Amino acid sequence: MDTKVFDLISEGMGNKTRSFWRGYDNWDQMEEYVRACGVDQPAWLMMMIIATTRNILDAELEARAAIADDLEAELN
Repeated sequence: MDTKVFDLISEGMGNKTRSFWRGYDNWDQMEEYVRACGVDQPAWLMMMIIATTRNILDAELEARAAIADDLEAELN
């Protein structure tokens, strides 16, 4: 699949997401930002966000694989 995995969850938001969601270059920069937002336990929050993103991506990939399997079965 040549679609980047993260693009799957931002697909409905248009082309602006690529420049809007740049992210941080490393964990420490992101943690510093989250802490500056007043979060007492930034690492815990960040891990929850990462785990949630993983769950969303897994569900999307499984749904797309099921659709592909169904289409392949119909064609054969």
